Amino acid sequence: MYYFNQYLRQFSGGGWTAAYIILSILFVVTFWVIFQKAGEEGWAAIVPFYNTYVLFKITWGNGWLFLLLLVPIVNFIMEIITMVKLSHSFGMGGGFACGLIFLPVIFWPILAFGDYRYVGVNGAAPNYGGGNYNGGNYNGGNYSNGSYNNGNYQQNNGQGPQDPYQ
Repeated sequence: MYYFNQYLRQFSGGGWTAAYIILSILFVVTFWVIFQKAGEEGWAAIVPFYNTYVLFKITWGNGWLFLLLLVPIVNFIMEIITMVKLSHSFGMGGGFACGLIFLPVIFWPILAFGDYRYVGVNGAAPNYGGGNYNGGNYNGGNYSNGSYNNGNYQQNNGQGPQDPYQ
């Protein structure tokens, strides 16, 4: 028993307390910046329960949904969906949402201090680059209305660009 107490004693003390205080300050500052980006008051980050209300207001549009966190099992599902909705409300996709869920110490500060802007409760579809997708016609890159016409495709019969899929 003596050795076990000595083992536990090395993990107790100021080291863990200092780490907890540093992480707490980091998350308060992170929440403060995220709330300000979303047009809410930054001081809401330091008020217990109200900060969760504001987070749900940013992600769901209705802050009172945070009361569902009091229901067992539903709270776990709500937290995951909230992280996905937070990612979408800043214009990011599912990969970033996974980062918010599994690596919050890294991804929350990235969201706060990166060049991400709040796009709304429902969020906009993430822009992965390429071109513009307008109603079934891809207007970027080398395709136009389904035919390949960047000038490199020629039929042997000399009739110019044709649909290579026929």
